[in-house]
Parts: sequence; structure tokens; C-alpha cells
Amino acid sequence: MPTGRRRPQQVADLLREELAALIRRDLRDPGVGFVTLTGVDLTDDLRNARVYVSVLGDEGREREAIEALRRATGFLRRAIASRLGLRLVPHLAFFADASVRQGARIEDLLTDLHLAEGDE
Repeated sequence: MPTGRRRPQQVADLLREELAALIRRDLRDPGVGFVTLTGVDLTDDLRNARVYVSVLGDEGREREAIEALRRATGFLRRAIASRLGLRLVPHLAFFADASVRQGARIEDLLTDLHLAEGDE
């Protein structure tokens, strides 16, 4: 990893851990439901963070959870500021991590293919 990228990655890891704990412990919005933070990408200037989440449920449930997280952005940023003591708390943007759903879809397709080959 290049030296210039080390600090953003360290802060991204801290953000992921702290956000996961805050969402699990302190976020009271029922719209969030069951989410798992899968990653945080932080810009080199530490001003913007793309937070990727996986949501248990269908796409409607996923949209609802992302919207609830977006509504909680102010609360989450204030909590991060007090807990991590960062001079600048990044702007948080939440996005669905489609990799889990895509992996399940690929698994289903491979299973169907395997079953179809068994019928021949």
C-alpha cells in the first residue's frame, strides 16, 4: 500500500468499526432493520466516506434501510466526532453493497445448472 494511502485506510477502518457499533447500539430507527457494514471507502483528503451496507431482506427493505441511515447521518457524524476525536469528520454517504446479493444469484444459477445437467 502506498504511504500516502495508509492514513485514509486506517481512518476508514476506524469509521467502519465505530459506525457498526453505533448502528447496532444507539440507532433507534426501526427502518434501519438488520444491516451489516461491509466497507468504507474514504477519499484521500478524509472529507467523504462511501459506506457500503448489506441489508437482510428484499430490495424494498434495502431502500428503506439506506434511507433510514441517510436520515441518521447527522447523529452518526456527531457521535463519531466525539468518540474518535477526528479534526474533520467525513461526510457519510450510504450505499447498498450488491456483492452479497450477486453472490447468492450466482450460487442459484450454478445450482440450477448443476441440477439441469443431472437431468440429462
